[in-house]
Amino acid sequence: MVVSGIPTRSMTVPSKPMDLIYVVGEDFIHLFWGPPQDDGGSSITEYRIYKGVTSDSVSIFRTVGPETTDLNDTSVEAGTTYYYYVTCTNEKGESDNSSLITVTILDEGSDPSNVIFIVFLIIMIAIILVIGVILTTFFLVKKSRMEIQGESGSESKENPLEKDQIEKHLLE
Repeated sequence: MVVSGIPTRSMTVPSKPMDLIYVVGEDFIHLFWGPPQDDGGSSITEYRIYKGVTSDSVSIFRTVGPETTDLNDTSVEAGTTYYYYVTCTNEKGESDNSSLITVTILDEGSDPSNVIFIVFLIIMIAIILVIGVILTTFFLVKKSRMEIQGESGSESKENPLEKDQIEKHLLE
């Protein structure tokens, strides 16, 4: 289309919002996304956040203004999987869906950080026990060697002739 010799772009729906990501807490899912690469020639009017408990049951959950690119969802339950995507709108209509993300808040008992911590403690205890056994063995062996050397050393100091006589007898 050309107006007064200046080419103009016809308006279209915006492209989809970019890079939908999330952060999971104990009782929330916080979503973040980027604006579309192309606003379609018209300002973004809102973002629509869609949510469902199956990928087929996703429906509009909330809308936020054009300057907002995140949402904190506190209406979640541990052990449940949620599906989200985001769209944006301008005066021409709604964009395609952002990527679909799947998010699960784990039950307290299955919190992987607890499992990792417990495994870490078990490994540390095992390492400490192994080091203890190694050190104890080392000192016992060293003590035994010192006692053996001390006994043979004291015998030779007390009776140097007796040791020489034994060696001569063994050589004959």
